Amino acid sequence: RPENLSIVEKVEETANYVPGEIYVVEPLDTETVVDVKVGENLVKVREKSAFMARMGESVRMVFNENNMHLFDKKTEKAIL
Repeated sequence: RPENLSIVEKVEETANYVPGEIYVVEPLDTETVVDVKVGENLVKVREKSAFMARMGESVRMVFNENNMHLFDKKTEKAIL
């Protein structure tokens, strides 16, 4: 879910992150929804209303691991 991702400037050496590229920035009243291109996929991230970025800018996303759900692609069973 978009609220369980964050775009960060700095990443700790031990942190897991996903690199991406800003595709669309959609400022709304109280938040900004950012579409980040990861490979051929678009991932939506919900940020604060003051979030600023340019299309094409490289970014790093981190996941809120407390709200992460992972599934096995073959069996479709939850693994986390």
